[in-house]
Amino acid sequence: MVSTNEQLNVLPIELANLSGKIHSEIHVLNDRWTLPIIFLLEKENKMRFSQIKRSLKGIGGRSLSRALTSLESVYIIARTVTDSNPPAVYYSLSDKGVRLVPILLELFEWKDRLESKPYPATEEIMIKETRHIKKESVTR
Repeated sequence: MVSTNEQLNVLPIELANLSGKIHSEIHVLNDRWTLPIIFLLEKENKMRFSQIKRSLKGIGGRSLSRALTSLESVYIIARTVTDSNPPAVYYSLSDKGVRLVPILLELFEWKDRLESKPYPATEEIMIKETRHIKKESVTR
């Protein structure tokens, strides 16, 4: 049986391994165009390069190509080439990408909840600062 101390010694190593495993995904999600592409593909199901470019105002071809390649490299989107002549290339969310969408939406909700309500510590500091300012203005 493993003691609690032994478990605690293993935990940071496991967390470091987990961090390394998701680092590339987090890095890809940090790109300016990644989230718009994910949500566009979630809405439209599958699209060609030119359709995505037209839908995302302001994105250049190189930026779109780089973003799609990054998303494909971490298996968030799937690239499908048809057997037609000329071949057509379609992009869609992979199973991993489909499972990522609710997580992203939850992150946005979490961020909104944090922005709408200050942290308790911040609220206490704001109250103390307000009292301090009021005392200064009375003594002057």
